[in-house]
Amino acid sequence: MAHGVLNIAASLTLLLLALPFLILIPILIKLTSRGAVFYTGTRLGLHKQLFTIYKFRTLRPDAQQIIGASLLQERDQLETPIGAFLRDTKLDELPQILNVLKGDMNIVGPRPERPEIYDHLCRKIPGYDARFDVKPGLIGFAQLFTPHGSPKRARSLIDSFYLIRGCRNRHDATFFFYTFWLLGLKAMRISGRLVLDLIGRVHCRSHHQERRELKRVQSRDARAYLRPFDASPDAPEIPCRLLNLNREAILIQCDDDRPLTRVHLRLERHARNRPGQSAKRRIVHCEGEVSITRTPAAANHHWRYVLKVKPSTPLNEFKFRKYFLKSGIS
Repeated sequence: MAHGVLNIAASLTLLLLALPFLILIPILIKLTSRGAVFYTGTRLGLHKQLFTIYKFRTLRPDAQQIIGASLLQERDQLETPIGAFLRDTKLDELPQILNVLKGDMNIVGPRPERPEIYDHLCRKIPGYDARFDVKPGLIGFAQLFTPHGSPKRARSLIDSFYLIRGCRNRHDATFFFYTFWLLGLKAMRISGRLVLDLIGRVHCRSHHQERRELKRVQSRDARAYLRPFDASPDAPEIPCRLLNLNREAILIQCDDDRPLTRVHLRLERHARNRPGQSAKRRIVHCEGEVSITRTPAAANHHWRYVLKVKPSTPLNEFKFRKYFLKSGIS
């Protein structure tokens, strides 16, 4: 009973606070794209009961037919002009306040799953079905601490950890306010980047320029260690400096010329799992293929390489997104 009262009280409070966004976002969606303002979809809820979920539309009207029983990837380019901003800041989830008021969802809990995704990707994950013993949440445990598109197995482990601890009102309230603190900070960062982008944007951009403008991350404290792909595991690694990266490639710098083509790549940096925690060494293993070699200037002995990278496992993909691309909320 107390938990239900907390859900209603938090939902009404959030509805009041979000009222300006609930008015402004539909106007922006209509001004920037064709189609409906809201997206409705079927999700699995408590005990796998089906219910209808509400969101602000962030994708093209035909996106569902293109994606099918798979997860949206950044390379799919199906988002509306303001879709990426809404998804990154989680503002597209605001209409789910209605789902909480209807009793389909809680404020805090594992995020609801599409039936086709469950059948295709999640059914065989050990312990995954434990999430259906509680109502899904507007705010998800794994959603907060992992980037969008992380492996389902990694997200399931995080959800299971919080489910085992049990649902306590005090913990849910703390989680609720902590989430909106982080989302507020992220919204300000994204808004600042958008303003700077608009100031420096060139009106005529080619496809090549669009690709060059993929979001880059400068990891000044990160290092890269290379080993030729056909070398033995005991062969010494080549230490390099990681200059910047995006979701498709990284730029590294080495002190001398090396005949690099295809390599094993170990990325390393110290990073926090969440604010307030001590930094720990994070390591990601990838395979890389050199696409561009930049020779040094006369007074410079540093060689630079652009590598197309692919994390070697789903866990390495998760760590690459979270600790190097920094694409999580926290």
